Amino acid sequence: MKRLLVPALLLLGISLAAQNIESRVVFTMAPGEEIYTGEDFVAMYAEKDKYCCVLRNASTSQFTLIWNGNRIVTAPFVSVCYYDLDDFDNCVYKWAENVSTGVYRWYIKTCEGVFGPYDDILYVPDVYPFNLCSRTGLLPYMPGWLYRECFMFTQYGQTFVYRNGGIIKLGSKTVWEYISDISLSCMSPSGKHYAMIKGGILGYDGKEYPFELPEGAKQVFAQPLDNGLVYVSYNLDGESHIIILEPSSEGGFNAITLQDAYFDFRTTETVASPYNEYHSFLRGSLPPRYDITDKTGNHVMTVDTEEGFIFVDGDSLGSHVPLFAAYEERANAFVWVEVEGSEVIRYAYKLL
Repeated sequence: MKRLLVPALLLLGISLAAQNIESRVVFTMAPGEEIYTGEDFVAMYAEKDKYCCVLRNASTSQFTLIWNGNRIVTAPFVSVCYYDLDDFDNCVYKWAENVSTGVYRWYIKTCEGVFGPYDDILYVPDVYPFNLCSRTGLLPYMPGWLYRECFMFTQYGQTFVYRNGGIIKLGSKTVWEYISDISLSCMSPSGKHYAMIKGGILGYDGKEYPFELPEGAKQVFAQPLDNGLVYVSYNLDGESHIIILEPSSEGGFNAITLQDAYFDFRTTETVASPYNEYHSFLRGSLPPRYDITDKTGNHVMTVDTEEGFIFVDGDSLGSHVPLFAAYEERANAFVWVEVEGSEVIRYAYKLL
């Protein structure tokens, strides 16, 4: 009987811990479909039935964009560039239609409408929402957010850029050079303000102000915003730093160093934490074993995808192989999503 003691206690621990688990089928895939995460992602609310992902049908080699249960487009190629789980109009995605053997015509949907068909489309800005709060880096996120409607396309052998309702012919310039020129021109999105830092001087709208950065600062970048703020990023000894310059009532600027705060690119405000109530993952972006802590630091969730187990505070929750896992502050729960057969299931382990 003693030999059965350890397994019995283990099963008891699993049983007690599992009582706090809630599960819900988020959506069911059609036969032959699987979640495609090669270069795309899955985004999902922890508490709400809202999600975005790309499915691949192995039998038909077709891709389908799913947004909150709706099948938006099915095509030989589908790629999500930017997602918004609350407002579909803000989503950006592109897809290709096969017009003949090996010949495709490309379309893109942005917040300004659907464009195409074109011979090819390249969407440059990297503006997934989980990149929109930062205190340790800038490029390409800030220019990406400011110019998220911008894309490049080729038509009849010519290359063009669409931006702010207008089409610009690039000629020999690549789209990467074009985006770099936008960023380095140091203009605010509407062209209202201009800023540049050089030699201990901040140049702003034709005036100069003393502005010293630490000795050895490299990759200095100043991005003015339409509301008067200047977002400054620089690298020092291999680490990125951010300073927000705020206009002073006495003239000049007040400097806000982001050490324990973050800058939200969408609202141009500093926030205490980059809280995002939905979560995303990329294939290969997570190690085979990793830990997640709650906001107090008193609870730890350990995910082991190789062994196929999840532990919370040392107690096993049983066999689980999640696509991704996270701590959800509003629910005060560890959450994860996994695929079981054709069902995509969201789990939540409520902390007491």
